[in-house]
Amino acid sequence: MIKLNVYKTFKKLITFFLRCFLRKNPYLKQGDTKKVLIIALDYLGDTLFITPLLYSLRKHFSSSHIAVCVKTLSEEIVRTNPYINEVIIFDHDRILQGRNTGIYKLYLKEKLNFLRLLRIKKFDLIIDCTGFVSTNLFAFLSGTRWITGFAHEGIPSLLNQPILEKEHTPYKDRISKILNNLGISEKVTSPEYFIPEKAKDFANQFIKKNKVMANTLLVGIHPTAGWEAKQWQKEKFAQLIILTREAYNARIIIFGSSNDIKTIKSIESMVNTELLIAAGKTTLHETAALIEKCKLIISNDSIVLHIAEALDVPTIGIYGPTNPDFSAIKDEKHCIVRKELECSPRKNSEYCLKNAGINRACNLLECMHLLTVEEVWSATTKQLDRLINLKQVRES
Repeated sequence: MIKLNVYKTFKKLITFFLRCFLRKNPYLKQGDTKKVLIIALDYLGDTLFITPLLYSLRKHFSSSHIAVCVKTLSEEIVRTNPYINEVIIFDHDRILQGRNTGIYKLYLKEKLNFLRLLRIKKFDLIIDCTGFVSTNLFAFLSGTRWITGFAHEGIPSLLNQPILEKEHTPYKDRISKILNNLGISEKVTSPEYFIPEKAKDFANQFIKKNKVMANTLLVGIHPTAGWEAKQWQKEKFAQLIILTREAYNARIIIFGSSNDIKTIKSIESMVNTELLIAAGKTTLHETAALIEKCKLIISNDSIVLHIAEALDVPTIGIYGPTNPDFSAIKDEKHCIVRKELECSPRKNSEYCLKNAGINRACNLLECMHLLTVEEVWSATTKQLDRLINLKQVRES
């Protein structure tokens, strides 16, 4: 508590000092923006959600050098993006290692090295999509003349045009706010994911090795999520797989990380049938390439679901403590299944009223536990029947 109060006091002092003494150029001239940096040190899904911003920036700063700074984990999401020139990696894991082990020399050294890199590159414009004290400071201390972006958990006075509303704001609205600060007014597009040819070759070999025929109905399942609170029960996923296999003679491919193997093996033992397990065996690019091979993806609110949406692969998104209005694409191809409860997220709230999964205040997780197999199966049959009918129309 004492450390928190000291931190807050220090932050207020810095803010006051900067408001009193800093002089900033309030105007941005597009001709002066030869080098642009986007700082996006968020989770995988949040990194995917900034890709519409990259498209708009390339469109309006066509001759500029555009760089994106991301954590190591998110590198694949932007590495192959054609709208950018450079990816800068912020080694977040190494910095945390220094802090967690008490080796503050390493912690400080890594941050100073990163700041030194930003100063060497001399960006004309920095867009902070993260909005923390550290990212605001990195942008300011880099010597950049013009900074915009979020400062909801940072120091607004460090930015020329700060945006204070990020939390509880859908990703399209977040991007619109940034573009408006840059004098750009246009409709925000959907996220994009670009798969390299090497990953597509991997997917082709995976399909061939597992003898998935060209006319096979391939359905992808992602039974886990970043938070346990967002996970539908594995027993219900098993029942759903059995129904899908029996009714449509579908092949099922299971996605996830190496940390999910135990859950996936448990599901496999329940269904008593062969599953194509990609979990723990693929990079993010290879996962995306396999998602593109699927006719339908059924997933909890996770990066797998959002990559499928970005690739325009039909989806069924299973939501509980998070609000689909903030991330999901809603149209005929993309179906949302959720149980509406009194504690469910409100219209302008990203999370449920109990903040399940964030502070673990909810032990019941009724939003997920009360969602029945029948409800998800109903959405599954509608999606698969639509796809089968569409295929028959095209072939006739």
